[in-house]
Amino acid sequence: MRTLIEATSLGEGFKIIKEPHELMFRVDAKRLSATIRIDNKRNKDRDMKNKFKSVFEKIWGD
Repeated sequence: MRTLIEATSLGEGFKIIKEPHELMFRVDAKRLSATIRIDNKRNKDRDMKNKFKSVFEKIWGD
């Protein structure tokens, strides 16, 4: 399972990730395994909406 998030800064992204992570332990989880992948491209001004649009155009055309 994957969850995609978009944040304006790395700190904001980690804050978003930390909240549900800590919640799992508050509801008595004994262990949690998570993999975090960060795609930080600074030479282009693109957001998640543009990335999805590009994928859809490649699959289904304009």
